[in-house]
Amino acid sequence: MSVPRNSSARVQKLSFVEKNQHVGPGVKFRVLGLFEELAKETVTAANDPAKDLLTTRFKEVEKEISKVLRSDEDLIDSAADAIVESHQAIVVRSDAQRRKRVLMQIDEIMEASPLPWPEEAGSGEFGCESA
Repeated sequence: MSVPRNSSARVQKLSFVEKNQHVGPGVKFRVLGLFEELAKETVTAANDPAKDLLTTRFKEVEKEISKVLRSDEDLIDSAADAIVESHQAIVVRSDAQRRKRVLMQIDEIMEASPLPWPEEAGSGEFGCESA
């Protein structure tokens, strides 16, 4: 990886060499010191671009999450509607079965009764034929 011509790191590197700090006793500590300075400058220089990049990516992810959450609302509403419809169908079936049982009991009571019942008083009057 090359260092751009105008960068502070390049200037420091050239200054380091021009001052002959790259040779002689203690060079290891001088190089480590140079690296420490360069690391601090690099972090400072990368701060704004990194902040801009992270903010941009955050906004993109936030939009995607909002989009998914909005579509989930529709899914949740659809699921709730399906549950309500299913429950209503069960209630209607259950009511129809109860009605049929009640009408059958009425027919049984009428048949077991010692009194004669007029034909029009049967459960057929309620929409169900006698058993």
